[in-house]
Amino acid sequence: KGIAHILASLASLGTALAAFKPFSDFDHIRLVGRALSTLFDLGTVLLAYFIGAKVWDRRVGLLGAAFVGFAVLHIQLAHFYAFDTILTFLTMASVLLALRLMPKPTLRGSLLLGVVLGLALATKISSLPILTVLAGAHGLRLFLAEKKDGSGLSVRMPTAGKINRAIGLSALSVATAVMVLVILQPYTI
Repeated sequence: KGIAHILASLASLGTALAAFKPFSDFDHIRLVGRALSTLFDLGTVLLAYFIGAKVWDRRVGLLGAAFVGFAVLHIQLAHFYAFDTILTFLTMASVLLALRLMPKPTLRGSLLLGVVLGLALATKISSLPILTVLAGAHGLRLFLAEKKDGSGLSVRMPTAGKINRAIGLSALSVATAVMVLVILQPYTI
């Protein structure tokens, strides 16, 4: 609705933008929703590439993006004004942010992951299991370390300082997610 209102406001800027005027009424808002659904679905294809490239290499990223891009359900949902494409995009963004957070947990990365998790929860509360991505990002980092020769990962015992930092950053992400959820969906409380 906010995007439709912005588009309708642009109509007053000139005759070239006058076609945006009807987008704010109930009969035409579905067109804005369908366009947003398509954009989020295209974003999901891009995120599939980034996740595949991060986990393995560019070829795997391209293969993953192709699988998502040609998936019948994604193509179908991209044509409708539904929350599923938005939720899928936010879920994939959470996974990518968690993957980027694992090598070096940062305050900024934890905040950003919390915001995206909060947006996913505000989209649909049944996305609650996505919080396991947060636990995985901080938990795996505690017990896994890259070998010095770069040949893989080894198991390690974390120090008390690393455990405290992981708990603190996880709590910050959860608090941020809850704050975003309460702001965007106060009815969940």
